[in-house]
Amino acid sequence: MRNSRFAVVMVLASVAVGLSASNSNAYVLEGVKWGGQPAPGHCCASITYRQFSSFSIDFSGFTNGANLYNNSVALVNMSTSNTDLIDARDTDNSSVSWDGQATYSSSGGFFVQPAKATLNHFYTKGYVSAEIATVAAHEFGHDMGLNHSSACVVMNPDTFTRYVSCGISYITTDDANGINALY
Repeated sequence: MRNSRFAVVMVLASVAVGLSASNSNAYVLEGVKWGGQPAPGHCCASITYRQFSSFSIDFSGFTNGANLYNNSVALVNMSTSNTDLIDARDTDNSSVSWDGQATYSSSGGFFVQPAKATLNHFYTKGYVSAEIATVAAHEFGHDMGLNHSSACVVMNPDTFTRYVSCGISYITTDDANGINALY
């Protein structure tokens, strides 16, 4: 009898730990978002970007990165437009260590357009297309309000960890939950 009570307590403790772990979020928010969008949880935020890519694989990378969001459960629609919120650019710079970079200005908790998402062709020219798409999606994530996360998500700051070690080539539920917390 004593051993069975111990076993029941251990099972209940395991269930409690499992339930509390499932409620944790890996996503981290930047603290800014685009104004003029639907309230969080209401479909769908409209995020526009304009392509200024010189290299075709980077151009495709941005298109594919946007489509990763469009094909996920994130309540966002990313599309190209001449009235952009985000400028999608590339560079070929061997003097820096980053393969992608996002920059933006903000005021009062909102982005000031345009934000910039940049791919570094010096590195991306050695990547497969799905890997470039995750770099683009990562930078778009910053320019929509997501910050880095150490989890196996698109917002993991290290491309090798994200794409190779974690096998992330899509917008994870956690990434989408972060977007949905904003828009």
